[in-house]
Amino acid sequence: MNWKVVMEEAETCILCAEPFKGTMSWAVFWGMTTGSNVCERCREKFELIHKKKSCNGCSKPHSSEEHWLCDDCTRWQKDPFWSEYPFLNRSLYSYTSFLKEMMARFKYRGDAFIAGV
Repeated sequence: MNWKVVMEEAETCILCAEPFKGTMSWAVFWGMTTGSNVCERCREKFELIHKKKSCNGCSKPHSSEEHWLCDDCTRWQKDPFWSEYPFLNRSLYSYTSFLKEMMARFKYRGDAFIAGV
């Protein structure tokens, strides 16, 4: 087996289907973990939400304040009907157009393969 060829093989991104050079490590080589199946360009499109800069109720991003509730969560807490129900939503990533498309592929177009992301 030519190890140099194996190390230089390109992976295919499961989101954009473009070839990319995956990272090879001993953990990947010995099967202890899998390599990344998403290219760097697609990975950068996921915008991580920082907990300290988001609404404590729904994770809606906010610029600077800590322990902040957005207008929607404040309104729901004041509503007599909804105030008795606890509401908490934690999102990891902002719902950008890229993430919206990925969710549509998964939920509505049956692309279950991207669940591995």
